[in-house]
Amino acid sequence: MCEESPLRVKLVYCRQFYPSSPEKIRKTPYEHLIAEDFGYEEDLMIEELLEEIKKQHGIPYEIRLVSNEYFKRRYGHLPIHLHEEVYGEIIRFKRKLMIRGKRDVERDLRNSSGTISLGWTLIVKVNDEVVWYETFPGDIIRFLEGIVYSGVNYIKSYLMPLSDREPLVVGDIRGDTAVEEELLRKLVFSGIFNGYRIRTQVPLGTRVHGKAKYADMVCERPGEVWIIEAKEELNWEAVGQVICYKVLYEEDNYLPEEIREKAARNINLGIVVKKTDPVIEHCCRRLGIRIFKFT
Repeated sequence: MCEESPLRVKLVYCRQFYPSSPEKIRKTPYEHLIAEDFGYEEDLMIEELLEEIKKQHGIPYEIRLVSNEYFKRRYGHLPIHLHEEVYGEIIRFKRKLMIRGKRDVERDLRNSSGTISLGWTLIVKVNDEVVWYETFPGDIIRFLEGIVYSGVNYIKSYLMPLSDREPLVVGDIRGDTAVEEELLRKLVFSGIFNGYRIRTQVPLGTRVHGKAKYADMVCERPGEVWIIEAKEELNWEAVGQVICYKVLYEEDNYLPEEIREKAARNINLGIVVKKTDPVIEHCCRRLGIRIFKFT
């Protein structure tokens, strides 16, 4: 059943379109045009997620082919948009986007040489206004997976600015047990993760492995991520879990080498507990895993 919302939400994905030859132009299983060149697999995954969101939550989407003047002239029979057109559409809402956490809109929408580049860009529109965007394949996939699992509420969380004075929690705080849920709640409201967007029971591993494993909590802000596991008592299982969740998170948010440095995020690991174990805690310090203790 589709999720009801008073907001008119639309997702617009700008697909980079530089076919090396006419033979490289294909139709996807969902009847959208695609160039079978760089980033083909990521492009298809993004389209599949958009379809899943439409199916589960009734949120419509549009896929735009984005290219330059040369390709627009060469393939004049195709609906190609210029990078500058899309840039102008987003930049109108620069002030609101900056309030919500986009610190350098102009830089985000340009490539490393400073040229306007809107390929690999997801635009989120609410009531015909651009309220958010993502500009890298890994970030787009992560964002869309958040919508798949949380629906319109995930988008709504981006309509509010991140505040250094409080956390921004997406959905309910949920744990595997009552004790673990209470530990997560205490950690969220301790103030340690003020300024982060927080999700609990976060699916990881779907991109590569299909079936999801669920991290107890993921806290994100620009450039930084915390993956948290909750246990009543610190144990070896929790250590293994957070290490493996980091691997799955990195796979879900894979970045091509040429943009990895610009979009990289520091991924930190933590375990929140009621009781600790001195030997395991020592090992965690050596491994760079932070222990949060609440009684």
